[in-house]
Amino acid sequence: MGLPVSNGVIKSLPNLGFRPDEIDERVQRGAALLDKRVPGWVMRINLETLDIGESQFCVLGQLFKSYSNGFQALGIPGGAGIHGFNSIGGKSAEYALLNPAWKCLIKRRRQPPIAA
Repeated sequence: MGLPVSNGVIKSLPNLGFRPDEIDERVQRGAALLDKRVPGWVMRINLETLDIGESQFCVLGQLFKSYSNGFQALGIPGGAGIHGFNSIGGKSAEYALLNPAWKCLIKRRRQPPIAA
C-alpha cells in the first residue's frame, strides 16, 4: 500500500496519532542539528541501507556505529523523536514515513546547486 501523496506532499492519514507533516518538520530539525555537529554527514549516509528502525542502519547508527552512540554523542536536546531520529512514543507507523523523509532530504542535499 502506497502513501497518499499529492505534489510530493503526504496527505493526511487517519488514526496515526500524528500529522504526516510533523515528520518533515522533525527530520528538518534533526538535519539542522547534524549540520551543526557533524559536518559532511549527508555524504556519509548509505541510502540503500538506511533504516530508521535499525540501530546500526539508522542515521545515527551510520554516523556513530549505533543509535545509542549517536544519541549520547549529540546529547540530543528534547529527545531523538522530535529530531526525526526515532518514533515518538513507539509509534511504529512513523517509521514508514521517517525513512522516505530522510532519504528525500538527503537526496535533495546531494544534488548540485542549479546555476542561475
